[in-house]
Amino acid sequence: MIQNGIDYYNIEEQINNKEEHSCTADFSWPVSEASPLQLRSQELLDSKPRGEVEPLDSGGWVEAAAPLGPHNVKRALIQLFKNPAGAKKVKIRLNLVDGENPEFIAPLQPKSNLTNFLKHTGDHREQAREWFHSLRTHSKKQYGVLPQQGKFHLKTGARSSRLHTISVEPDCYASVSYAQEDRVYVGFLKLYDLMLSEIEFQDQYLSELQKKAAVRGQCLWINPRFDERQRPLTWAEQRKKQNK
Repeated sequence: MIQNGIDYYNIEEQINNKEEHSCTADFSWPVSEASPLQLRSQELLDSKPRGEVEPLDSGGWVEAAAPLGPHNVKRALIQLFKNPAGAKKVKIRLNLVDGENPEFIAPLQPKSNLTNFLKHTGDHREQAREWFHSLRTHSKKQYGVLPQQGKFHLKTGARSSRLHTISVEPDCYASVSYAQEDRVYVGFLKLYDLMLSEIEFQDQYLSELQKKAAVRGQCLWINPRFDERQRPLTWAEQRKKQNK
């Protein structure tokens, strides 16, 4: 398992250098039926605000921000793990605007099973059901296979002999399919209001250490709102600058 801190940023720098930004922030779901995102958006319009709100001068109300979303996630490093027995999980490490770097893990079901997927979803049972069916339909249509699906929980640390209680994050899911034509794993992720669709878990730049740690592929997503990288000037731009 990749350690927090320096290894994470080394990976980030490596991907930056290779310009491997295959993740996409696609906020329109590629499913013909009602998608989890569409359903969630409609729910927010029809329901009460999620948290504390401030009244507008006009007498209206402003919805409280979700715990995670494009408003506070600067970057996300997403990795797909596959152990020798074939079990898979998705790990995502977030870089937030307040400096926090939480990590979440979603163990993926070996087989698509709705009953198991709905366990521990609580008040979000129907949202989980819609996610499960929508991604199952899309994957079967797009890739010809059923996806492996799971729910995110906060990373609790290294395994030990003691039994840890894990709380599933509400309305936070991962679905992974294998695109046979391109020979790459493709993921769909939702963590509250952060939604990333059809991200590709690339493996060409994995280090030997990562491969030994069972990393199958990874992707770095950079939020355009907080992207402070400076691209090299084109020849025309350099010429214009010199002639000023």
